[in-house]
Amino acid sequence: MANIEALRPFQEEDLPFFAKVKKSLMLYEPRMGKTVETCKIIAEDPECNVILIACSKNALSTWLDHLETWFKHINPTYSIEIRLVRGKNSAAAATRKGIWNTPRKADVTVYLVTYAALINDSKNASIPKWLIFDTVIADEFHRALQNRNNKSSELFRHLVRRAKRFHPLSGTSVGKLGPADLWCVLNMCNPVEFSSYWTFVQRYCWVVEGVFGMEITGVKDPVNWKLTLHRYARVRDRATHAPQMPKVQRDLLWVSMDTGQNKFYSQMEKDQVTITPDGKLHVAINSLEEFVRKRQILTCPAILDPSLGMGAAFEDLVEKMEEAREDKDESGYHIAIFTAYKKAIEPWKRYLEEKGFPVQLLHGGLEPEDLNLRIATFRQNKGVIICTTKFAQAFSLTPAIQCFHIGWEFNPNENKQAEDRLVPQQGDFNINSWYYAYNNTEDVFYADRVTQRAEFIHRTLGNTTEQAEAILEDYHNNNQDGIPY
Repeated sequence: MANIEALRPFQEEDLPFFAKVKKSLMLYEPRMGKTVETCKIIAEDPECNVILIACSKNALSTWLDHLETWFKHINPTYSIEIRLVRGKNSAAAATRKGIWNTPRKADVTVYLVTYAALINDSKNASIPKWLIFDTVIADEFHRALQNRNNKSSELFRHLVRRAKRFHPLSGTSVGKLGPADLWCVLNMCNPVEFSSYWTFVQRYCWVVEGVFGMEITGVKDPVNWKLTLHRYARVRDRATHAPQMPKVQRDLLWVSMDTGQNKFYSQMEKDQVTITPDGKLHVAINSLEEFVRKRQILTCPAILDPSLGMGAAFEDLVEKMEEAREDKDESGYHIAIFTAYKKAIEPWKRYLEEKGFPVQLLHGGLEPEDLNLRIATFRQNKGVIICTTKFAQAFSLTPAIQCFHIGWEFNPNENKQAEDRLVPQQGDFNINSWYYAYNNTEDVFYADRVTQRAEFIHRTLGNTTEQAEAILEDYHNNNQDGIPY
């Protein structure tokens, strides 16, 4: 069971808002305590008796731990039952149906469920109509509730309509569309004010006619947008609260392709085809496939052919780790490696183990118990943990203080969420996050694009809470007619 942690000042400051605005967003950067604060909010609300928490599979154990801790701390006389709803096969589906349909007996019943299981059980009518959730929590909602027309959004509209409290949580909530990415959950919070998607987009986003139709290109009217968001959300970032949070320092590590990489990369770029030493023909039938193949060659050539090696970036990293081991600098080889390509992690693991480094792998498909065991082993034995970037959420890889990205994601939020796995809840040291990039390749262009997208995200959210409060104060000092929404 987790220990009760004292909330940070900004969390204490936000509690009255969430207590009052019962359908609202918590947009805290990763490792700033979304889970802890949400548990405190619902544990202190006597109307939260039947609670639905939807999350990813690797977040289940974190929620389970914190829920038990906070409810027993705040309401020691309450009986609480946490029902874990998960599994994929037909046998698991039958078990889940039994969990949904078993009558409640405790004062508080929490249904802790993965998004996939929730959607499947709703589609199969496994959830009884008499089961109404007074509280709905959507953890990392950006993975399921950004598309306003998909099945998960339709389901949550139905669930939230009948709920008294709804909190969508995210540390990486805004992607390439900016404010448009938040319309879906804002619509759930207030379907009257946010009734029309395109009215909302036309008001807060720059929209142009593109090759494939209307395209959203930026944030329009940022002052009123942040005022509007401030009424329905609290946004917190580590940069603003740096004295309370460790910092992440990011840097690019430029390398040059080795001979094999250069050969096959050039062939793919010139002819959209390459033949690897194992005799396999790799053909890119379109520009997208060409792009993916070149990225694989840069990340780990062994993805295409085991005889091609690990790639210059990985070789450079291993050299750094060996030097750190020789210098007896444990921080230099107690690290996390993130990559977008799952096929790279097994070759890397074998290579590192041959060098004498203990290695753990994290990727999709792991059960929470296995996930926890691998992380615990990594902490105890030092060494390396290799994790697919999109999988890196809702767990901690402390006390490691360095991570390396080889084959990074193009959405900066995905990379950022991964590196935040190393950020402790408390501490005054910095986290080093290194991004490998290749000279004379498309990395030169895309590294810049990722930076531009990060700036767009900052413009969308920024330090919204602090900025909105300053705007409100200034407006009240100069106007008497209310706030212009």
